[in-house]
Amino acid sequence: MLPTQGRIHFSVYYPELDATSRKAVWATFFKNGSLEVTEAELDELAQHVDKYVSRAHLHSQLLTLHQIKNAFSNAQTIARSEGLTRLTMDHLKVVLEALYDWKAATGS
Repeated sequence: MLPTQGRIHFSVYYPELDATSRKAVWATFFKNGSLEVTEAELDELAQHVDKYVSRAHLHSQLLTLHQIKNAFSNAQTIARSEGLTRLTMDHLKVVLEALYDWKAATGS
């Protein structure tokens, strides 16, 4: 058997995350990263996401679980590159802005 024959590829459908679900996912990533986050900060993050969804006319393209995971990971990388041990909302905003600018530019 060739190595490529042993790979299994399939897609799993996940329903679109609503605002409450996205907030819970963000909270989970903060908790798993041993980072404290307040309800106010989570609300601010949700408002920031909504702002960019609206600005880029991406109403039907809200963040998926995978995109939230990647955004969080990229924000942590930016924080580390700045010599910080803790990411901030500003790091997340930079990543989200880049994501939405890319989505708007590519129409994806």
